[in-house]
Amino acid sequence: TDIYDPVWSVLDRVLFGYYRHESGALLTISAASIDSGDGNTNDAVYNYVRTRKNRGVKLMAIKGANDLDAEITRAPKPIDLNSTSKAANKYGLQVWIVGVNKTKNLIAGRMRLAGNGAGRIHFYSSIRQDYFDQMCGESKIPSRRSRGKMVWTKKSGARVEAWDCMVYATHAARTQKLHLKQP
Repeated sequence: TDIYDPVWSVLDRVLFGYYRHESGALLTISAASIDSGDGNTNDAVYNYVRTRKNRGVKLMAIKGANDLDAEITRAPKPIDLNSTSKAANKYGLQVWIVGVNKTKNLIAGRMRLAGNGAGRIHFYSSIRQDYFDQMCGESKIPSRRSRGKMVWTKKSGARVEAWDCMVYATHAARTQKLHLKQP
């Protein structure tokens, strides 16, 4: 994806739009995590995040951590450097590191909870069936590289976009400290 791809205009409409709650209140998006870790689109993601700063939504370029014990949200790594001192530019782009394994463990645990109450995940009744297929597109299996530790591994041929989006939304919610808010 390049910086002129129409997908960025569509994303603008989604991220900076207004959404009506069933109570009638207007809602906006407060934060969004955008994956920049595939090696092909990172420059376009960086450009998008840089050019939409201070528009009311906390936009974050993110990359998944390979470390199995990485926290869900880790302090961002500065990308833009000051041209004179080569130190990190205080107002430059930062890439947030997401502890993908811990995030998936958290989500999987919450999906197992039944009933109502804190920590449970609720889905609306008209959700597409392939959403659940994508949420189940990975399983935890022992890793050959990590001394048998259990790691999330994509099933052959499975699509996991919904699963990835849930991980990114969890990261964005954690950066907003929603898990610390009281009812």
